[in-house]
Amino acid sequence: MATVLALVLAAGQVGTPAGPGPAEAGTPAARERSGDAPYRFLSVPDLFNGDVADLRGTATWRPGMPNSWNEHWAANVENVFGQLAAQDADDYLVAGDLVEGQWQLDKRDDRVFGTGPAAVTRAGNAYYSRWKSYWRQAGVDTDRVRVAVGDHEIGDNLPRAGTRQYAYYDRFKNVFARQFTAPGGRPRYRMHPPTGQHADTAYAVWLAPSVLLVSVDVFTRRKDRVRTTVDDAQLAWLRRVLARTEPDDTVLVQGHTPVLGPVRTFASSHLRLEGGERSAFWQLLRRADVDLYLAGEVHADTAVQRAPGEPVQVTHGGLAKYGTIRFLTGEVADDGTVRLVSHQIRRRSVQPTSPRGRRLWSTNKTMPWKVVLDPFSTETGGLTLSPDGVVSDDTGVLRLNPDVG
Repeated sequence: MATVLALVLAAGQVGTPAGPGPAEAGTPAARERSGDAPYRFLSVPDLFNGDVADLRGTATWRPGMPNSWNEHWAANVENVFGQLAAQDADDYLVAGDLVEGQWQLDKRDDRVFGTGPAAVTRAGNAYYSRWKSYWRQAGVDTDRVRVAVGDHEIGDNLPRAGTRQYAYYDRFKNVFARQFTAPGGRPRYRMHPPTGQHADTAYAVWLAPSVLLVSVDVFTRRKDRVRTTVDDAQLAWLRRVLARTEPDDTVLVQGHTPVLGPVRTFASSHLRLEGGERSAFWQLLRRADVDLYLAGEVHADTAVQRAPGEPVQVTHGGLAKYGTIRFLTGEVADDGTVRLVSHQIRRRSVQPTSPRGRRLWSTNKTMPWKVVLDPFSTETGGLTLSPDGVVSDDTGVLRLNPDVG
């Protein structure tokens, strides 16, 4: 049975593979692996979930304008990305909410990114390019960082028709794709939907000879609003991708929003895939023998499995502005056994404003002036998943099916 670790970064329409083969540059499949070392991944959705970047030098910034940067957040960037890099994973998975992303707003009319829809593009280019540089400065090649679309990549939550955020939907998706999944307008990954809303944001890629990552985009624009769905076109593409796997493959799927509930939450808007476990998306994961679905959004850890052999959903992730970073490490053995360990970087203190009453600047002014995080992480739970979908050794926050009110 194929072990499908669904790291579905929920995205797009149907499609056929196009581009480089499984041994893409920058992936473990293209690099020599030492001995019998297991494949290692790290999953950290909602990193940072805030607009943190030194904006000096961007096209529209001028002396005297506010900045999304200070010495405290510079220290947090070095600390957090350094700790993640020290885990020495083969690939780093980020299922959405890289940024605050409310660039359709300018609450104090600061015009740091100018005005109108072009401000979304300028802000995205500034924050995303800096975010990628944090990985490089920590020693992680950004070819090994695999990202998904979260709601903050479309301006935060689900906009309704008639709002500025809804009108800018294509621009939000385009700036994300140009930075991560379709640089220069050319898809980065061989397997992707060929047309439709999600052609540039959904993808699949072989991370190692028998480890496949499928990335889907769960945000779909309808006539009335943006909804959390995996549409028919994307489902057809996903079905074809999963049908090509071999019985001994491990397939990772990652998506931003949970499907199953209830789950623990912390400072979350509680977005969830429409239809839940009755959705066609979840039923496809069940039929395809998917073992693990990783999701973000809720900034807390929960492992849920409806029955032995069915997919295990793990929700996790952090929220830096409230002083917590949660991430998951995984090891895939040669026989397809997966061992997960949850980690948390805890806060020491949060100072909402500076002595002059200022917060760290962003278009929505939500980030605290100072957050102090531990220079180390602690393990908070673990779980072992067998190739036939049986969970054992589940402990701490990853203890299966907790009683969550």
